[in-house]
Amino acid sequence: MGVPVDLLKSLPAAARGALGVYLLDPEGRVLVSAGHTEDTEFSVSDGALKVEVQDGRRAVVQGLTGRDHIVLTLDVVESDEIGAFLDLLLQTVSEKVQDELDMESMQSSTLALLEEVSMVGEMLPKLPTAQSEEDLVKMCLRAILVAASVDRAMFVRFDEKSDRAYLFMQVTAEGDGAAPRVWEGDGGQLIQPGDSLLWRALGGNGGAILETAPDGGCLGESGSVESLARNQLIAVPVRYGDGEYSVTLGALIIMDKRANSYSSSTEFGSQETTLASSVASVLGSALGTRFVTAMDQEMQVANALQRQILPDLPPDVAGFEVAGRCENSGAVGGDYYDFLPLPDGRTLVVVADVSGHNLASGMIMVSARTYLHAFTAGLSDPGSVFNELSAALSGDLMRAERFITAAGIVLAPGSRHIEIVNAGHNPTMIYRAATGEIEETRGEETVLGLLAAQKHTVLTRELYTGDVVLLYTDGVTEATDSNDEMFLEKRLREVLRSSAAGSAAEVLSTIFGAVEEFADTKSERDDASAVVIKVR
Repeated sequence: MGVPVDLLKSLPAAARGALGVYLLDPEGRVLVSAGHTEDTEFSVSDGALKVEVQDGRRAVVQGLTGRDHIVLTLDVVESDEIGAFLDLLLQTVSEKVQDELDMESMQSSTLALLEEVSMVGEMLPKLPTAQSEEDLVKMCLRAILVAASVDRAMFVRFDEKSDRAYLFMQVTAEGDGAAPRVWEGDGGQLIQPGDSLLWRALGGNGGAILETAPDGGCLGESGSVESLARNQLIAVPVRYGDGEYSVTLGALIIMDKRANSYSSSTEFGSQETTLASSVASVLGSALGTRFVTAMDQEMQVANALQRQILPDLPPDVAGFEVAGRCENSGAVGGDYYDFLPLPDGRTLVVVADVSGHNLASGMIMVSARTYLHAFTAGLSDPGSVFNELSAALSGDLMRAERFITAAGIVLAPGSRHIEIVNAGHNPTMIYRAATGEIEETRGEETVLGLLAAQKHTVLTRELYTGDVVLLYTDGVTEATDSNDEMFLEKRLREVLRSSAAGSAAEVLSTIFGAVEEFADTKSERDDASAVVIKVR
């Protein structure tokens, strides 16, 4: 208790007169007495201590933490001389008792905190070495099970896109000294959405939720995750990222605090809430980083594959210079250009753009390329090639909610006669060397895949020495500067006109250089592709 009993017992001998000393428990029972202890009675009424003394004597009472009391009795004639001293002495004793209790409590809290820091400190270096997501979650759950001294810790996985949640893993304490028991879910048992504590945590802004089970009842419906808690539960959303880029990956849940060697308390407090929030933050960061790393590796592979499908060299077509270039805004894009030989000896130059510029767009473009190569192996008419391509891609594009715009030009060796086909793509620009004017040829057909049965019109044009033909995607004209102003066709025409005297490769380089100089490096960019054809 921390009460200096020896000091109390020595007071009667040290003080003059008939001094009585008592130490009482909350019920008024005498635990320690010394000195003049005759004819003094104690009682407790409504939690208040009452002291009755003989005539000519008075009592000095000091309450202690835990509702114990120290009582001193002395003669009234002596109270003026030593009363102030005894009051000060009792106040000092009371403060000493409180200090010792605070120190004991602080030592328990400190030891518990050190245990938490130790467990989390041991866990953090191991997280990068986890071979799987299961190992990662298991490390975190085991750590918080011990550090927070709880009966059960679990992780509920959540997919924001499908709004599906399921119990991924739980770890339970198996008694003193026994290793925690781990149960891993298979994802088959879904947790239905509803107004439950778990779903409130999943939909929260990152704060922890602490709930106590009602007397004789349980948290949540029978069979729910919450119903496993016998006393209390803390649920914290596990998130990755910040602000509008934050993603909820699941929820960390701990249940029912156990007494340990540091504390007999079985109630959750701020310490356990803070610990759960910290572990949830660590788990979210680790899971998110792992996912991003895996996606980055997949994107790098996809980027390498997409680069491989682009032509290594321009085609050698008598009478023409040809140059092409593709710049993806990310690791994988939806732009594509190609040079495809036709059965009649001509070459089909194609530029295409899938809506979006992510992995899905890149995969659709790879599929479109496969179809193009198959159809151009047996068809020489560019309109027929585009008709077949639209029919083949229609189903996939509708399901993926994507579309493709494309334009093609057929070049014949030694001929100045070209054929143009356009499926909802940007206009084809033709620079006329003789006049310095730029013609634009637009197609009336819609984008590829919107209609399964679609007929594409083939237009013809005659070219002359020095003329330049430009095919491009909207990533060129829709590049924006720091004021959100677009590059647009007007600037593109000016760049084409000013650079048309150079080779096809030089014109192409000038166009991309102008766009790069114009565009704001901090703004989000679309994929950009272009092919330049110049008549020799």
